[in-house]
Amino acid sequence: MHILQLFKESTQLMTFLSLVAAGLVYVFLTWILGQMGGGDVDDHDHDHSHSHQGHDGHDEHGHTTVKIFSPKLIAVFLIGLGSGGSIATTYGYSALVSTLIGIASGLSLGGTLFIFFKALYSQQSNSSLIVERAIGNTAIVNIEIPVNGSGEVGLSLNGQYVTCFARSRDNQAISRGTSVKVTSIEGSTLVVELTQYA
Repeated sequence: MHILQLFKESTQLMTFLSLVAAGLVYVFLTWILGQMGGGDVDDHDHDHSHSHQGHDGHDEHGHTTVKIFSPKLIAVFLIGLGSGGSIATTYGYSALVSTLIGIASGLSLGGTLFIFFKALYSQQSNSSLIVERAIGNTAIVNIEIPVNGSGEVGLSLNGQYVTCFARSRDNQAISRGTSVKVTSIEGSTLVVELTQYA
């Protein structure tokens, strides 16, 4: 009986540890593939309104959204489930109790991550919406725009001051302090021209 009990506990522990390993392997592979292809890495936004790729999804406007049953959140849930279950098993709890503790742990970890990303993506989407309204507005060059290069401009949108990467429409240099007009947007970069041409 003692040997059978040890075998059951060992199998139970290995099952939970396997869940942890599966979740970690998925997260690690996702990170590696993202580094190689640039498509699945959390490319966090700065005040320059960089675009985001490789997240859980996009809404009808093309803005980043997060899904409850996304592979990443499921992987995090598995890590929480396996970790909680493993700890409970080492304390001598039965498979049922350990599983319930693991599920609670997984839901807690996954839920916390879901709430965090939902808030983060919402803020980023709001920032993107503001920048999309920049077309036709006047901005001031904060960092000189070089020939065939990008600089930075600042402008006020809906009462909020924002700074964005910008390049000249005719690929000419524009010095710092110059007033420009936003003519279009290319990805996360504003395309501008001198206001005297507008």
